[in-house]
Amino acid sequence: MKDVLESLSILKRDRVSGGYALGVKALDILKAVHKLYLNGTPLNKILDLLRMLRDIRPEMGIVYNIGDIPLKVIESNGDIDSLDIIIERFTEILNSSKERINHALNYIKLPEKFGVVTLSYSSNVIEFIDKFKDRISTVYLLESRPGKELPYALEKMAILNISIKLLPDSNIYHAVKNAKMIVIGMDNLTLNDGLIIHKAGTYPLLLAGEHNELIKIMIGERLKITDSRLKKIKMDKWRYRVQTTQQIIDAYPFDITPLELIDYYVYDGGFLYKPSPLDITNLYINLYLSIIA
Repeated sequence: MKDVLESLSILKRDRVSGGYALGVKALDILKAVHKLYLNGTPLNKILDLLRMLRDIRPEMGIVYNIGDIPLKVIESNGDIDSLDIIIERFTEILNSSKERINHALNYIKLPEKFGVVTLSYSSNVIEFIDKFKDRISTVYLLESRPGKELPYALEKMAILNISIKLLPDSNIYHAVKNAKMIVIGMDNLTLNDGLIIHKAGTYPLLLAGEHNELIKIMIGERLKITDSRLKKIKMDKWRYRVQTTQQIIDAYPFDITPLELIDYYVYDGGFLYKPSPLDITNLYINLYLSIIA
């Protein structure tokens, strides 16, 4: 029990890993919870741990689901013995998601040559850029929070040997004026109100893209779609040191953006053009059934 609680604490404090990597860590915690059950930990304690896992980082969709879906199954029918199968399905979905997203990208019609605007670091966006680097003229890279993710994004993109232009978030207008496309990842898509939770800067970037008629692509695993709504998700402000002034500031790390600003949602299994709330509901239901059936 102590090891699980410590792992939950580490997961809560992790401000570096992306949504997929945090999901892998959450799955390891779920496996440890299952082991506790097999070793005789009472059911009420197991349920408490699953609630803690669900709520520890609710803005991160994969983490939320890895706690929430087993909890739903156990609370609805008391069937905790199916937890090993649920873990197996989660593992299969996570392990295949990158390859399936890459395959889905083959079916989106893109310009022959285009500039891309994106926000700091997203593993799915990096893979998009790698896949289409011969057709990308320039990547306009915006920083989404003070000095944390940009070096990592630069390191990953430099390997791809493409033109990168760094711009502060205040230059969103200039970025979209010189590009044809915005490509973002996603951290969470709330099923019950159709809102995207993603890096700070996402909302104004997509609004600027909408007004300037850019193609707006969001890439994210189906496991980031959550049976939740925004008011249930408490998002903390993060504290940063601004080196130029040596000030400590509190900043919100996530934006809340309506789904209607997205042209293409690319997921592990296909893509949706102009996705509707009903489309997202159907994706979640199919995902849920594939995990518990």
